[in-house]
Amino acid sequence: MILYFSGTGNSRYVAKRLGEALQDEVVSMNDYLRSGRQGAFQSETPYVFVTPTYAWRMPRVARAFLARAELSGSRDAYFVLTCGGAVGNAAADVAQLCVEKGLHFCGLQPVVMPDNYLVMFPVPAPDEAARIVRAAAPAIRQAADCIRAREPFPARRAGLGGLRRPQGRGRRPGHHRRRPDFRPGGADRRPRRGDRRRRGRGPGHQAGPGPAGGRGGHQLH
Repeated sequence: MILYFSGTGNSRYVAKRLGEALQDEVVSMNDYLRSGRQGAFQSETPYVFVTPTYAWRMPRVARAFLARAELSGSRDAYFVLTCGGAVGNAAADVAQLCVEKGLHFCGLQPVVMPDNYLVMFPVPAPDEAARIVRAAAPAIRQAADCIRAREPFPARRAGLGGLRRPQGRGRRPGHHRRRPDFRPGGADRRPRRGDRRRRGRGPGHQAGPGPAGGRGGHQLH
């Protein structure tokens, strides 16, 4: 059984392609979430969970739904997460979910799909989006082959590889790449530990606050 959660259609597309390749039932978590129903599922084939990647993990709403759901029959669980470039360490989180549910974690397969996180990234043009969808076919096919053969997905190193720098975002007003220099001996020199003690040893020195309440006359600008 293929259970999917989709926000914009990417994960639904991948779930449908997997369903066609595996000739297996495809069920939407969204329908259950909208109606407030708790899921109770029975499957003799491996469970395949397809979701987007939110903040480099399975969406909390999908994880919470699966944590409450009754999953009987097969104990094998495959996870396919769509993403714009990387899934971070999402595998560790879903592996923990399997522990909580008594499932056998069979791995996580990322599938790169068109970016739709509008806060940070521009939406790809239609021709570019179509190219990305076509390029996802090998990853979907590889996932289906592993599931059909009851083999685990290839292990992948956790990381943020493929993450693109946000576009069209300038520096915040007043933001500096590095702190201003402090010139030794000048009025804007940063005081060092022990300055007051060393100054107090000079001839004719009188301890006390300097101008504008600063110690020894030095101020930070």
